[in-house]
Amino acid sequence: MELKNNRFILILKRHWSTILAGLVLISVLFYRQATNKKRTEQDLLLKDSIYAKWEKNPSDEGNLQELEKLLKRNESLHHVYGSLIAQKLLEMQKVDKAYEFSKKPVENLKEISPEYAEFVETSLLISQNRLKDALMRSYELDEKITGFTKLKFYNLLRISLIEKSLSHKTEELKVLNRLSTMLENKEFLEEVQTYADYISSRKKTLSH
Repeated sequence: MELKNNRFILILKRHWSTILAGLVLISVLFYRQATNKKRTEQDLLLKDSIYAKWEKNPSDEGNLQELEKLLKRNESLHHVYGSLIAQKLLEMQKVDKAYEFSKKPVENLKEISPEYAEFVETSLLISQNRLKDALMRSYELDEKITGFTKLKFYNLLRISLIEKSLSHKTEELKVLNRLSTMLENKEFLEEVQTYADYISSRKKTLSH
């Protein structure tokens, strides 16, 4: 089963910013907590011609290699920019390379929000097309998250999409029913209400 041909991946790719929000969160936190000296170094990197060129043309392997060398020499810079680079590489389907850049940010995210870190790690499993492993991790995460939170919703949505991809119709319907229950709370995060039509339509399909 090729990842690029898997329909549920197309849905997930539209929301990389949400799926990988943990990595971006780490970037912001480390930037704010940095010393003035480190901030100066970070500002220089942000404006550095190599980073700027790579950001405009991320397919340039030469600039990426230079960035990698620079981040290896300065761990604080890796914490800040590694996650941003990883996110871009994931969007480009360069999964192995993205994993290398994301390891340090994810390790630090575990100290701040273990559940969010697990969500990000599972996203990487999906990118590697390790769907069964991702499904198991997602169910484990579901048991850890309490309350009606955005993280719980997106984790359940992801579970439903993986179950669909694996043709587990009974399991998929059970998860969709749970998502519907969450959406019955009209005050629950407006952004996730956009999935109501998809969930309703999919439930009807599975019920026939």
